[in-house]
Amino acid sequence: LLPALEQAGEAELVRRTLDEHAELRRLISEDGARAMTGFAELLTQHIRFEERELFEVAQQKLSSAELAELVD
Repeated sequence: LLPALEQAGEAELVRRTLDEHAELRRLISEDGARAMTGFAELLTQHIRFEERELFEVAQQKLSSAELAELVD
């Protein structure tokens, strides 16, 4: 999905997605309640971002055929 969105001119959305994924990986590798709280908060925000923004843009910018290719 991300390469297709980048090709469709959505580099900023792709960058944000990848940055948040990297931060989630970093937080989960840390010990302590503070890291886990940060992980839980960021994960909740990230899921909302993907559902409300990323996937909506994907549906608007990518054709049905392009989306179908991603599933196969």
